[in-house]
Amino acid sequence: MVQKLETVLKLKSSAEQFYSLWKDRVYEVPTYTPSNVQEVDLCKGDWGISGSILAWYYTMGGEEGVFKEKHIVDDENKIVATIGLEGEVFNMYKVYNPIWEFIPKPNGCSLAKITLEYEKLNRTVPVPYNYMDFLIQITRDSDEGLIRESDCQN
Repeated sequence: MVQKLETVLKLKSSAEQFYSLWKDRVYEVPTYTPSNVQEVDLCKGDWGISGSILAWYYTMGGEEGVFKEKHIVDDENKIVATIGLEGEVFNMYKVYNPIWEFIPKPNGCSLAKITLEYEKLNRTVPVPYNYMDFLIQITRDSDEGLIRESDCQN
């Protein structure tokens, strides 16, 4: 049975800035959070196109891993869903789908609603709080990087 973890983060960058990064320039994420994400490769399709296949090379808890995903984008609602296909995470979970929704705020800032859909392989597998913490960290690091860039451009 698929379960969910959810959280909402306040971002200093705009929903448009963050959605553009996550949709069209996700290969730049390692520049904002190099200790967590070392590389994002395009395996099939094109950057920013729904249905493209990406491979994330990451380090979590001192362990290196690869996460291959189908990248789904929803321009109208500013949602980026990553449908997990392959990787170490599937040693413990049948389903692993991180989803980001970027919600504009009137002051130019935004919110990031992060949903982690998961299904454990068995009852002894823990709830993936460590993976949610990782998603929160790469989101926060990316937000800081976007703000630094926009400060330099103003």
